Amino acid sequence: MAIGDIITAARYNNLQSRVATILGTGSGDDGYGQTLNSNQVGVSTNITASHMSTLYTDVANGRVHQTGTAPSEIAIITQGSTILDSDTVNKKGVAQFENLTTTLENEKFQIHSSQATAEAAKTAQYSSAWNGTLVHLLDVTFSSADHRRQFFNAGGEIRFASNITYLGSSAKTIDWMGMLVNMGTVKMGYTSTAATGSGSGSTTGFHDLTTSFQTLFTKNGTGLYAANNYTLKAKLVGTTQVQFRAEWNDANTGNPNYDEDVQGVVNSTVTQYRATGVYVEVPTPTHSTNGSSNLT
Repeated sequence: MAIGDIITAARYNNLQSRVATILGTGSGDDGYGQTLNSNQVGVSTNITASHMSTLYTDVANGRVHQTGTAPSEIAIITQGSTILDSDTVNKKGVAQFENLTTTLENEKFQIHSSQATAEAAKTAQYSSAWNGTLVHLLDVTFSSADHRRQFFNAGGEIRFASNITYLGSSAKTIDWMGMLVNMGTVKMGYTSTAATGSGSGSTTGFHDLTTSFQTLFTKNGTGLYAANNYTLKAKLVGTTQVQFRAEWNDANTGNPNYDEDVQGVVNSTVTQYRATGVYVEVPTPTHSTNGSSNLT
């Protein structure tokens, strides 16, 4: 495109469509669910600074969400701005917008910590001595199928942590306490699950879930109690729900003479990490403990 040439509607629409795929409704692993400032234009429309200005706002919103700062690769477009094919000096060229949109696409799952909020979601506990397996079933319900995937596309996570409150001297219980503390917080995102502490995570996240439970994370006990484990699983339910299954599996007796119970109060704490703010914000889902749980 030479100086003085008109920016075609087709070129603008292609660029706007790419931006809308990331920020708007999207599909699959694309889409943050936001309302855009820019729109498609008619085939005979002459592209003006006003069109590029609204497109700048959308691209900039996406990049602030991803990086925490306004983009330096393109400049704010004002009334009367000259838009060139490529403008490496003033950074108002269509090519600069296209290049930054490629970066927006490549880093679509990235979220800056300043653009998200960690929020309390649900707590549950079990206060009796136990042996065998305890289960906390958590239903996370979204308003629609789009809302469900957009929550994770925009960097959202569902997080689990656990501890045991106990003041006694039971060796098995103390090992369980250390196991859960060392595990830290388990975080399921768009395509992986990992803990802030130790344990075995996975490359399974929201976009890998099916309608059957899959194991996301496992943390084992130590020594005589190595067969004991905390396990987190998840599956899709219908089009609007993710169900998590946290398990405390007391599989090893440790003592050769008798199988001691685990003492104390088992606590399960669920939080979420959600895209928030003026640039990209995804509504919160609801969290509820399923009635089939041992923990309530």
